[in-house]
Amino acid sequence: MPLASEDRLARAAGNNGAPKDAAGILRHALRSAARAALLGFSIRAGLVFLLRLLRVARGRMPLAAALRDSFLGSDAARMAAFFAVFAAAWKAVNNSIVACRGKSDAVNSFTAGALAGGLACLMEQRQWRIDMAQQLCVRGLQALFNSLSINGHFSFRHGNSLIFALSTAQIMYGYVMRPNTIPDSYYKFILSTGPIPEDILVIFRQQLGGYPLDVTKVMKTVVKHKGTESALSDAVSIIEFPDCVPCGILHPPVDDCNTQMGLTLVKVLRAILPVYASLNFVPMVVLKTRELLRRPQALIFRGVKNTIRSSLFLAVFVSTFMRIACITRTLIQRKIISKDNRYLFWLNGFISSAAIFIEDEKRRSELAMYVLPRGMDALYRTLYSKSLIFRVPHFEVGMFSVATGLIIMYYQTEPEALGGIIYRLLRRIDLTIEDAMIEGGGANVGPDDNENEVLEKSDPRDRSGSI
Repeated sequence: MPLASEDRLARAAGNNGAPKDAAGILRHALRSAARAALLGFSIRAGLVFLLRLLRVARGRMPLAAALRDSFLGSDAARMAAFFAVFAAAWKAVNNSIVACRGKSDAVNSFTAGALAGGLACLMEQRQWRIDMAQQLCVRGLQALFNSLSINGHFSFRHGNSLIFALSTAQIMYGYVMRPNTIPDSYYKFILSTGPIPEDILVIFRQQLGGYPLDVTKVMKTVVKHKGTESALSDAVSIIEFPDCVPCGILHPPVDDCNTQMGLTLVKVLRAILPVYASLNFVPMVVLKTRELLRRPQALIFRGVKNTIRSSLFLAVFVSTFMRIACITRTLIQRKIISKDNRYLFWLNGFISSAAIFIEDEKRRSELAMYVLPRGMDALYRTLYSKSLIFRVPHFEVGMFSVATGLIIMYYQTEPEALGGIIYRLLRRIDLTIEDAMIEGGGANVGPDDNENEVLEKSDPRDRSGSI
């Protein structure tokens, strides 16, 4: 185990200032719960208010209604209850076990985190529990694999890129064939950034599903999208059960597939550049103000580089997906492939995911962790729809509990196994709900004061793609 973790466990074992009697443990837990409730309420109410302000600015909602929904609505109250229950259970259970066992280790932290997570998630709605359980589960597994890598037990070069490719392949399969297996908001995002309109996707789903095509509707769709003469010719000649839907129907306004790929690249770049610019520069201004004032040129250059790099990654992915779909049409027309197959789109998504190598190595793990729960959920829904898997009641609660147990365990005993974002987020929250100077030792068994030193020495994100 790394030196930082050994120092942490040594400090924890000393119980520096941790409450040891029942009254002290209870007071500490209640105080932490009160502060956590205020923090949770502030976070949720603040985010909701910012979103409502956009509607106010557009004249779609009065300011009074925005204030009422934000600060008096049930969302903020649920988040406050979630934070309060989690903080109280975490601190109470952890300190109670420390008092009984006389030491603090991974067993204590996992038990406290798991019980706290299982109880706290019941304060939220079921869909929220499912979404968060998926996210936390992959973060917990990421920490587990990072720990194995740090300690020399396991390492997989470019494992994050492989996870991204497998997850994205399942998502793109769902996008083409089973849109009900991916969240509506995510499906709409893919539609808005992708080059294939939904009515054309419907034609593909009918053909790949073995259903007869409505040739009249196909013609109307091509005309609607201002198809060229060649596209109209493809629409006229198509039969009810074709071997594939030709490129003229896939991209009606443009005949040449390479030109279509270039236009798709430019379209995605124009759409996504402002988004990535916001993601790179807003946190820089808000969270790194002092550093920005001290080194403006370096940070701005890095922000511009990351924005261009991330935008290019997504644009290349989308345009490559489109081009491979066209290549598949060509191979079928030349009889190299007998007919189109739904699983070719899964393979298309997998191959197109090679665009992730455009991204910075440190970003690949974050992208993999972002798409993994969505890919897992899409696969689960697909298998469930085919009766190949069964549903376990309240499974999300158990998954949430185990995930929070893992995350809290590594946070308290081996923080270098957590990704930098998760570590810093937990540390900020923990310091907010704790009396850092009085109870920051055994009561919290929290991070070292010099968080940057811990992360810089052994940040798993710097392992060039290893899991």
